[in-house]
Amino acid sequence: MRVEIAQPELPKEIDLKEPTWYVVSEKNLEEFLDRIKKESGGSIVFFSMSVGDYELMSYNMQELRRYIREMKEVVIYYRTVTTWDDIDEAED
Repeated sequence: MRVEIAQPELPKEIDLKEPTWYVVSEKNLEEFLDRIKKESGGSIVFFSMSVGDYELMSYNMQELRRYIREMKEVVIYYRTVTTWDDIDEAED
């Protein structure tokens, strides 16, 4: 007896936006502050992180990529073994 297993649609692909990164040192600090003032209408507001924290963020992104890749493989496997069309074609 065959049981039809619903195959949910895969979620749409993610749409990431690319942020602008600035590397600021003592040599270009004044130029950076002037640029930020122009871009933000006169206010100086920005976020910063240490080199170590940037490396942690980079590591975390690699971990997310790895996890997503592995989960995608699991989804593809279960989709393959629960689709009767694939099994019927293999038996023919």
